[in-house]
Amino acid sequence: MLDPLVLVENERTYGGKYDHWQDLTGIAYHFPNQYRRRVVPGREFVYYRGVRRKDGGRGTAEYFGTGMIGAVWQDAEQPRTTSKSGRRWYCEIRDYVPFPQPIPSKVDGQYFEGVNSALGWRTGIRVMRRDAYEQVLTRAGLKPVAGAETAEPIGDTASFLPAVVSISEHDIETVLLAPTSPAKPAPAAGARAVPSRRSRYSTVIGHRAEEIVLQHLKTTLPVACVSGVRWVAQDGETPGWDIEYRLPAGGLVAVEVKGTGAPMFGAFELTAGEWRAALKLRDRYRVALVAACTSKAPRIGWLEDPAMRVEQGALACTPTVYRLERAAKV
Repeated sequence: MLDPLVLVENERTYGGKYDHWQDLTGIAYHFPNQYRRRVVPGREFVYYRGVRRKDGGRGTAEYFGTGMIGAVWQDAEQPRTTSKSGRRWYCEIRDYVPFPQPIPSKVDGQYFEGVNSALGWRTGIRVMRRDAYEQVLTRAGLKPVAGAETAEPIGDTASFLPAVVSISEHDIETVLLAPTSPAKPAPAAGARAVPSRRSRYSTVIGHRAEEIVLQHLKTTLPVACVSGVRWVAQDGETPGWDIEYRLPAGGLVAVEVKGTGAPMFGAFELTAGEWRAALKLRDRYRVALVAACTSKAPRIGWLEDPAMRVEQGALACTPTVYRLERAAKV
């Protein structure tokens, strides 16, 4: 397993020399070609920012969140004639979890990283020893979990997540980035596949988002519908959605839930089973996009009838995974 990375995302750089990078915290990271070999799908990371702040003042150098590298693609805004050394890249950020409180780069006089020069601290993407990475997560209150397929159960809510204080509804446009955003991965030559394994926090994020939507539905639906609200994913069922309820007339409404710790979604994915359910149920199939789901004030954007949105051209649907198996003999 590769050691984790440190992704530097400064609020301001010296003389503004590197302020042109188009990072979107928790969604996408923009970087130069010199780091291309380090940034690979499935690699864990922590975010770091230096001392310079947007207001011109100075703060503490600190780590402020963690996640996993997803798809990697070349910056489409660059001319095709750009030399290899001058190329810029984006990587998708998956399963972002902001720290409840930033962690200083130095605690009790000791740095987490073994950086021994000013130049080293200016390196945009650094490799971090795994033991140091785990120490940062522990200090942040995120208990390290052995294995990428498991996480602390959150049915009772993981200890590092704050209690939800308020939940707000928003138009889909406010939680899903516009298609012109550089954070939207597109198939491109040289793009690497999104890792099949999940990060240590993917289960936590998904469970938390479902809890939020369940709570919101029970407090906002008409009384006649509340008794029929069922968390089918919690019951181990996989019909192509996570939560369901029935309308007073008896019709089923299926709700698929997607969550992110970031303030917005760059894109979201539906499995083959979820897409089949969306095609079958049409306007009775809804996707709840829960942004900032690990915070005290998550935001829900509702997407009704995603199949119709795709047909009308409001959403672009790109197949990203294909299943291959031996064909039956004729």
